[in-house]
Amino acid sequence: MNQRGQPAERSYSLQSKAGELANALRRQIRYYLPGSRLPSHRELIEQFGVSLRVVRRALEMLETDGLIEARSRSGVRVLAQARLQPTARHLVVILPRRRAKEAWCQSILLGVDRQARHHRVDMEVIVCEANPCDVDWLERLDRKVPPSSGWAFVDTAPTEDVLATWRQEGRSVVLIDQPVASHQAHMVSSDGRGAAFTATERLLLLGHRHVAYVGIANSDISQLVSRFHGFQLAHQRHRVAIQESLILDTRREDLNLESLRRLIESSAPRPTAILTANQDIGCRTLAACEKLGVPVPGRLSVASCGMRRRELPAEWLDRLTRCDEGPPEELGHLAVEVLCGVHSSIGANLLLAPIQWQDHGSVEPPPPEPR
Repeated sequence: MNQRGQPAERSYSLQSKAGELANALRRQIRYYLPGSRLPSHRELIEQFGVSLRVVRRALEMLETDGLIEARSRSGVRVLAQARLQPTARHLVVILPRRRAKEAWCQSILLGVDRQARHHRVDMEVIVCEANPCDVDWLERLDRKVPPSSGWAFVDTAPTEDVLATWRQEGRSVVLIDQPVASHQAHMVSSDGRGAAFTATERLLLLGHRHVAYVGIANSDISQLVSRFHGFQLAHQRHRVAIQESLILDTRREDLNLESLRRLIESSAPRPTAILTANQDIGCRTLAACEKLGVPVPGRLSVASCGMRRRELPAEWLDRLTRCDEGPPEELGHLAVEVLCGVHSSIGANLLLAPIQWQDHGSVEPPPPEPR
């Protein structure tokens, strides 16, 4: 019995339940942006099936650790350092059998292994047959791994329902190179979004506010969507509106001199920079500008993203400012950093692979607007 005449195990039960809830919230709030509001006490009670005393004690623990701040009128808000908390100490890497032996996949695994060793984290690799991963198979696997495991899925993913449940439980999950974006897990991408984002951001930081985009010619829809997504993300981050009249979609018309002329000479508004979705289109755009008498750089800046093409004419390729994705091994590095370290996400929990920027002089600040 304690001093108040209550059984000691009841006090222990309160402390242990509060500790479990605090740990679950620590994992969960890594997905929150600084300043975001936590669910209310009532919502936490319903979500985790605990008492009000347990919720209050768990929040006190988080506040003592400097992860949250309780305000009388605005509720409980997440502080910036909450995103810095390492979570998983055991990594489970899931990859589909159909791609397990490919050099691309092996390079990612090499990056995961090296970074896991650096952080002294255990790692195991599981090959799956189903795509997306079978729910029952995942449940059986989940019972065999440590409860604090972080999950990395390479070119495969559980269903959205599973991801939503895991996120609610505070699991650490990262999807590597997924063709479809998910709001339920962090994503590490190298499918063109990173290069498109970085190249667009460079143009915006130089002062361009009317950036045109030329889509991918003769390519699949996933590549088109991913590169345009990076273009959108950069505009969203810098709060710059995208001009619909400056989007040239080459699925709808051939990329020829006349279509580029209409884009370059657009009057409402006239672009000061163009981002092309690959280097082939970038070189064709430079050639069109020369035929039209448009100086690059000077009146117009031109940059490209993704897909190296060695057979392109050297006289154009050497003049083109381009942004290429880093090696696949860097994806593995990023995935481990997300699960065990610190990274800030860029919209929809998307993390972009490191890039290689090659400035060949076709990008510079926009010319001054005529008075």
